[in-house]
Amino acid sequence: MTTTASESFRQSASLHNFCRKSYPLFLFMIPLQINRFTRFIPIFLGACLMMATSMRSYAFEWIGPSGVQAWNVDENWSFGVPGAIGGTTGDVAIFFEDNGPTSVTIDEDRWIGGIGFFTGAGAYTLGSEGANGGFALHMVDQSQIIMDAGVTQNLTIDAPLIIEPTSATDAGALSLINIAANGAVGPRMIVNGNISSGVTSQGATLALDSSVGTRNAVGGANLVSGVISDGGAAQGLTVTLRSISTNASGGATPSAERGAWNLTGLSTYTGDTVLESGALFFNTIGLAGQASAIGAGDTFRLGGGSIALYTGASATTDRAIISNGGTWFNNTGNSTVTITDAGSVTLTGSLTFRGSGSFSIDALITGSGSLSRTDGGTVFLNNVNNRFTGGISISTGTFEAASIATIAQAAIDGSAIGAGTTIALGQNQANVPVGRLRVSSATGGTTDRAITLNNGANSPATGSGGILESGVAGQTVTFSGTVKTASATVTHASYLGLTGVGNGVMSNIIGGTNADAAANVNLRLEKSGAGTWELQRANQYYRGTLVSAGTLLATNTTGSATGSGEITVNGTGILGGTGIVGGAAGSTITVGNTGTVMVGNTHNIATGMMSAAGYTAAESTFTLGSGADVDMNLQGTFQFDLFGYGDAGTTFGDADLLSFDTTGMITIGSAAVISMADVSGGSNWTTGTWQLVDWSGVDPSMVTGSFTFDLDTDSLAFGYGWDVSQFMTNGTISIIDIPTQTWIGSGVDQPTQSWANAANWENNNVPGPTDDVFFDSAGTVLGGQTRVITAIDENKSFRNLYFSGAQNYLINTGSGGVMYGYGTVLEVQGGNQSFGAQFRVANGVDNEFNIINNGTLNFSQPIMYHRLSGSVANKTLIFSGSGDTTVNHFQRRMNNYDLSIVKNGTGTLTLTGSTAIAAEANLAGAITGTMTVNDGILRINQEGNLGANPAAFNPGHLTINGGTVSAYADVTIDDENRGVTFGEEGATLRVENAAQTFAVNTPVTGAGGLVKTGPGTLSLGGANTYLGDTVVSSGVLLAVNELGSATGIGNVSVASGATLGGSGAISGGNSISVVSGSFLRVGTSHGSPGAAAEVLQLGLGGAANVAIQGTMQFDIRGAGSLLPLDDNYYDSANTSNDFLEIETLGSLSLSGGVVEVSVESTMDWVDGHIWKLIDWSNMMPSSVDTTGLTLATTVFDGFMLEQIIRNDGYYVMAIVPEPGRAVLLMVGAMVLVLRRKRD
Repeated sequence: MTTTASESFRQSASLHNFCRKSYPLFLFMIPLQINRFTRFIPIFLGACLMMATSMRSYAFEWIGPSGVQAWNVDENWSFGVPGAIGGTTGDVAIFFEDNGPTSVTIDEDRWIGGIGFFTGAGAYTLGSEGANGGFALHMVDQSQIIMDAGVTQNLTIDAPLIIEPTSATDAGALSLINIAANGAVGPRMIVNGNISSGVTSQGATLALDSSVGTRNAVGGANLVSGVISDGGAAQGLTVTLRSISTNASGGATPSAERGAWNLTGLSTYTGDTVLESGALFFNTIGLAGQASAIGAGDTFRLGGGSIALYTGASATTDRAIISNGGTWFNNTGNSTVTITDAGSVTLTGSLTFRGSGSFSIDALITGSGSLSRTDGGTVFLNNVNNRFTGGISISTGTFEAASIATIAQAAIDGSAIGAGTTIALGQNQANVPVGRLRVSSATGGTTDRAITLNNGANSPATGSGGILESGVAGQTVTFSGTVKTASATVTHASYLGLTGVGNGVMSNIIGGTNADAAANVNLRLEKSGAGTWELQRANQYYRGTLVSAGTLLATNTTGSATGSGEITVNGTGILGGTGIVGGAAGSTITVGNTGTVMVGNTHNIATGMMSAAGYTAAESTFTLGSGADVDMNLQGTFQFDLFGYGDAGTTFGDADLLSFDTTGMITIGSAAVISMADVSGGSNWTTGTWQLVDWSGVDPSMVTGSFTFDLDTDSLAFGYGWDVSQFMTNGTISIIDIPTQTWIGSGVDQPTQSWANAANWENNNVPGPTDDVFFDSAGTVLGGQTRVITAIDENKSFRNLYFSGAQNYLINTGSGGVMYGYGTVLEVQGGNQSFGAQFRVANGVDNEFNIINNGTLNFSQPIMYHRLSGSVANKTLIFSGSGDTTVNHFQRRMNNYDLSIVKNGTGTLTLTGSTAIAAEANLAGAITGTMTVNDGILRINQEGNLGANPAAFNPGHLTINGGTVSAYADVTIDDENRGVTFGEEGATLRVENAAQTFAVNTPVTGAGGLVKTGPGTLSLGGANTYLGDTVVSSGVLLAVNELGSATGIGNVSVASGATLGGSGAISGGNSISVVSGSFLRVGTSHGSPGAAAEVLQLGLGGAANVAIQGTMQFDIRGAGSLLPLDDNYYDSANTSNDFLEIETLGSLSLSGGVVEVSVESTMDWVDGHIWKLIDWSNMMPSSVDTTGLTLATTVFDGFMLEQIIRNDGYYVMAIVPEPGRAVLLMVGAMVLVLRRKRD
């Protein structure tokens, strides 16, 4: 619709109205001045007729009664029925009367040039048979249906509308106009009928114009519930919507607060939807080509000042969305509108996302415009290549960005937040002051955009501004631009939140205004969320800092990272760093009961190692206060790390240092704790001093209260502890000797000394269950003896037990008894320590006991877990250290709990015995818990070392995850419920002696692989499924399984000198490799008389590439086949030889390989006997390479063997040599004998 066309329609209707109303008045005046006016009657009527004719419009006024009335009845019209049947017409139908609700029945093929409803018109419905129930109205090109100013009742259009172009080659147009009122309240135009175009090779346009309705209420908007379709328009139909006014000239003045339409039909038109101005409600949006309230076209255009309001459920679209500036896209529900990467968003001005619903934008966003967010939902900016150059503004709600980038980088590569230069957060309003930018980049990122906090006179006391959120755990986002306030008035409140599960860095100044960068502003900073945020600069704000969760690090070198206001650390918050946190005079620093101050950027991490937040651990200094009168109220925990050793009293050791610098009062509460983590890795320290606090900047008289201490003792020798007596004076802690239960009994020149004798203990008391016991260097070694012998003489108890290694000890029973440990540790730091008395763990509270051995430790009796305290629960005994430990076996005191064993550390644990006694309610017996070998070596001589057969199958009953299980005797693992698992770190199985066999016949599972070591034989008899590779490093590995693959599903390789063999099957994963110098033994033995012929399978039909360059060993134990190979006959049933079957979809290479045959007897041989040794008949001949394959031994008892290589396999044939050849063979044999004798 154009203004000219609309104006013409209104002028035509107005002229009709003037003539209609003035003529009766004119006739009423005739009797008064008959002579004067009579002559003007023809002139008046002629003027009306001529004016109407000149505008080529004939206005027909509806004068029919209310109720259901027919269009085609003459009596219903002032000048007859308007319009035409089946053709174009300039007639317009106008309605003025209000005779009550009226439904007008449309007759077939009714064409009309326009329909107007003017002042005084009542409630009319075009179409009396319901929505789309009757005939359509054919609207002539450029026609309008208008509700003019002064109409007070709704207009309903149930009849279908067809836009008829002037010709089949012209575009068609129809305007639906409602200017009955200005603003939210007014009569509505309700279109329930479908709208489509007539036949044309061009397109068609439907214009929806209104001054009625606003964005605030969908119920006040004009409604189109019918389906809008292309109809016969070959180039599609376009829908345009505008806000217009009711001003006297009839011109269109767009307004965001005037003119609203609600589209609810599933329309299929394929042209654009153009919202030039006003408001559009719509409840469906689909992909291009799918029906929706805004059609099926691929473009949605938003004009300046327009408002699009989505009211439907979550939906996805791939349309191109074009914003011309000052536009809103509002998702009014709790749904999400997704714009896929097949769509696009183009900004020539600002686009604001509003509503409580969310938007997920995978599409590329381009253009010179900006993006804004208002209301509570989230806008997900998922495309990391967005290149729009405007800023980001978040009044309320959230933008979640999949990436950020510097301004320069974004100009080249883009970023989720585009390539603009600014980020604005918050709004100068009392009720919606905070916006959030969440960065969800999987790789973190940096942006140098300037951040503005939109505060002002209307900001609440809590401040207007925003929240920066790092949304991915383990990733760091950096904001290197300044953070300033929009208001030049420094007292206007602002707010900045730092949060998220990820980490962040503020590397520029927080504070100042856009007008004055040096201003100190009324800003409050709050740190929440689990992540770590770092403040690198001296910041300029004074309303305070709150740390309630996660970590806030100050790494500034001047000023105060937290500005000049108060500082509060509470909740689970941690304040730390290497910088300065101060405040102006009169401010306070408060650390609550649950708050933490961390000196440095890391805690409990060794020097040079990196924390989860990406900081490298190092000795650090952190300063509280900056010389001003700042009071400090300190509760909570103060964390330090001890990094290295220092000489006592002369040189301080490496440790974190907390410096206090204030003239104010420091109040230390009862909950304040100094917590020191020893990350030095040191051991056996007996001296040293470390300074943790520098009090030089504080007047001692201004400090009240004292700390409690939680200090690591990992590096201290047994019997030493921490002296904190000087801490409140000079901030130091020192190592001191602590009186302990240390053995001081006589040496080997004396009779065996009794544990029960109090005189043998440093404290002159026999140790009890709460005492730690220490064996150091007591006694003198004489006469070549190497140990002090101690007898416990009846049951004895202690908490933890330590041996320094300065002396060797043997602890025997003496007159009887056992030893009870009520703690969690038995530690040997060196030497050779032995227990002839039984050791029992009595502690049932902790459920774990640790035996740490860095020397030699022997238990000649079983170790029993004898729970005398705590709840009934399964227990774990953990071995660690680098030493050699020998234990007879393990027991439990009763059967209502079990015991598992864990082997850690690089040392060796040797088990020598077992028990067949099952544990019962009051009877000690065997354990059935798991055995886990994570490191070092576990040596066994029988399956019973591992405990009894568990009651139910456990696939990981024996788990090897990086360690070695070594058999030092013949060992068979075959208990039906004892599964074996190889962990991700893999397993090593060692057989120590060549004559010994280690058989594992239970299933082996797990993610790891196997390394076979040692000279002995490892036999695998299960259908194993472990995932890792199998490496035969030394000795022999035999597959003797009947089902599946003995070596799991990984690759198999054999090192030079080692042997792979057996009578089972090996799948081989992707490869089976037998290198030169290694052996493939077909069968479980080679050259052993009396054994049966055996079959070994390789490949199992998988895709393994089999390469055998080593020696393949076979035994021929009887007669061969006499059937001729030329006829493809081979009598395998009557032959007796080892047989190698290879079946794989991969390749087979025997290039350079050697076949070695051992013959048990030639008694039944005849000339021409054939033995098939290798079968590859199920493989493609082209995938088999036998180049250089040789037969090692060819002469046996007068027979000569020759190799035959065919497409299906490898054969050998026995041949009786001819006499000449026999002589040569005899001579050759004699030469060989003579050479051997000479050698």
